[in-house]
Amino acid sequence: MKKLVYLMAAAACVSMAACGSKSKADYCQTGSENIAIYTEEVPQLDTLSYAMGANLGLSLHFQLAGIDFDMDRVEAGITDRVAGKQSVTADEAREKINSFLREKYQAYRMALMQKEREAEAAEGQTAQIDMTELPAIFDEQYTREQMSYNFGVDMGENLVKMNAPINLYWFFRAMDDSQKAEKDDIAASLAISEDEVLNALMTYFQQTVPARNAELSEKWLEEVAGKKGVEKTESGLLYRVNSKGGKKHATDDRDIVRVKYEGKLRNGEVFDSSYERAEQIRKMIAELDENQEMTEEQKAGRRDMLQQQLEQSETVEFPLNRVIKGWTEGMKLVGEGGSITLWIPSNLAYGPEGAGRMIGANEALVFNVEIVEVKPYEEPKPAVTPQPINEPAEETAVEEVEAEIAE
Repeated sequence: MKKLVYLMAAAACVSMAACGSKSKADYCQTGSENIAIYTEEVPQLDTLSYAMGANLGLSLHFQLAGIDFDMDRVEAGITDRVAGKQSVTADEAREKINSFLREKYQAYRMALMQKEREAEAAEGQTAQIDMTELPAIFDEQYTREQMSYNFGVDMGENLVKMNAPINLYWFFRAMDDSQKAEKDDIAASLAISEDEVLNALMTYFQQTVPARNAELSEKWLEEVAGKKGVEKTESGLLYRVNSKGGKKHATDDRDIVRVKYEGKLRNGEVFDSSYERAEQIRKMIAELDENQEMTEEQKAGRRDMLQQQLEQSETVEFPLNRVIKGWTEGMKLVGEGGSITLWIPSNLAYGPEGAGRMIGANEALVFNVEIVEVKPYEEPKPAVTPQPINEPAEETAVEEVEAEIAE
């Protein structure tokens, strides 16, 4: 089961574009593929959809054991997000989930583990855990209905970003089946075996997705290459100098540059941005003035800390031999104070491995970069070897006698 959860966690790629409808199903366009929301039974099993639903359902059932989800509300959250009709944003849902896990579920798990340790320590008897003595998971702030819906919205967000051809009828069928699973016999509750689930996921994420990304990235770069002002290097890097900057350029792979930047996927979704990080901190600084719960002294301390974080986040500094090849090459094409846009093929970026949740295998990327400062590499000065101090040798007995005669 751990393998299944791992594969699912690596599955986010692109965002939703537009929605429409067709006969038996409603469709939500998510790039090159469709998520189908069927309102009636679909007789023929969709293996990929079932495998993904089983993987997520088993994750809820076992990794978040103890949470009595309202599966109807979970599925409503998924459906609403896929259709773009959710009552909370994906960010709001995720923030609420994180708070819930941190404030409620963690306390429940800690108490449960303590009870289990006490049960194991009981000698000569089989101790039963009184579940009523554990902290409540749901309350007025975190209701079962609300949190189930939020989890659904978060899952729906991942499905949309995954850009997979999902049939929600079989996806939900698998989620429901997985809630009946027993650890010792998971397959008994599923319509397909665990091996079939794993094989379907591996085939999709390790073969289908990389091949699709490579094809779409190549077409995208061909379109970019035809744009005005875009040039191409021998390596295949595409770039456009937006402002040349000064005469001071990075020339050595060991040079250090300090930059502001924004990285996007080919669909325009931002996956990393020094601008956004800095803006978030500025908002936090501005909100301090409206905070009625902190003293002025506390505000001052908090403001100083945030200001330090702002200085560290607003620009990023790194040697050119510690970044992806496209950056190493691209940073030498513009001077200090200049700016450049880089369209980086996958082989000059993160290749077939991808990076994190957002950058998939074989994804081409685009970066907008401002060169704030260039620090040329300096060869380290040779170490100075300390010279030995010659101390006068002790006089021998013969030398002492000779000295006395001389006197």
